[in-house]
Amino acid sequence: MEENNALPMSSIEPFNEQHSDAELAQHLVAYEGCLQQLQPDSQGKVASRQWIRVLRGRDRIQKLLNDSPQAADDLLEKLLQLDTALQQQIILVCQPDQLTQLRQTLRPPESHWWWYLEPQEKISQSKSLARRFDWFWNVCTVVCLVIATSFITQTAKAFSTEGFDFLGTLSTISQGAGLAFVAGGALTDKGKRAVANVLSSLKIPAALHAEATFAASLVLLMATFGVNQNLHLVGNWYFDQAQRHEEQGEFSQAFKAYERALNFSPDDYRTQIAIGFLHERLGNFEQAIEEYRKGTAFGIPQFLNAQARAILMGALQENDWQ
Repeated sequence: MEENNALPMSSIEPFNEQHSDAELAQHLVAYEGCLQQLQPDSQGKVASRQWIRVLRGRDRIQKLLNDSPQAADDLLEKLLQLDTALQQQIILVCQPDQLTQLRQTLRPPESHWWWYLEPQEKISQSKSLARRFDWFWNVCTVVCLVIATSFITQTAKAFSTEGFDFLGTLSTISQGAGLAFVAGGALTDKGKRAVANVLSSLKIPAALHAEATFAASLVLLMATFGVNQNLHLVGNWYFDQAQRHEEQGEFSQAFKAYERALNFSPDDYRTQIAIGFLHERLGNFEQAIEEYRKGTAFGIPQFLNAQARAILMGALQENDWQ
């Protein structure tokens, strides 16, 4: 008979756990050694390769924990101590842009929190004067975004009344994209990290990120206000387009262009008179009279004269021009 040399399962499982604990202990020792080697040079900087060794060493430990979650309590306690030391080291000696650059290059998962620690400058462990007023800049950012949203809404309404064309789509998308970027950076954690990466790539210190975000929101507010206050220029452009369509006999497109012009310049009596005159030109005197009647609210004599002319022409039309 052949001997059965297979070990019972009850003896294999403790062996696997002991093997995992031994491997975890080795990685903890290596992790601790990397932390101890984080010493700044004469300029107060730590080489990026040293941080990579530490953070990747922590990655390997996490992989072991995921594979073998039943680690010994003393090993987990040791890991907690080393993680605390890691956070303290980052606060003391890590340059503000080092982790940001490493994240942009290596793209670690967000669950690996050690890659997303926010370093502070070495000058003080307490918040600097600039950081103490971050709440104020954040409030100002939100106020700017709310006002900018109202301007964007008014502008989009003017473009959308007759349906979006290329100009309206381009204007709405560009303003909306700016609003989404700044609002995301001010109101969501993921957006804040994205904005922080952009600002860090522009060499803006982390202590000034709140101020920079407010400045971006202020620029967005000024841009949306400028567009909103100059909508009459867009109305003039559509009025010129309508005139060209009318000269070329494209009356349907001329009507549409005149209506778009009114959406942007509702107080421009030229457009109202032009619409009525085009109805007269096409023999639609009833519609012309209605358009002129709308314009009498402007208190301009031209509307009364045009209305009287349309009434007269309409009566002649009904009488077969006799």
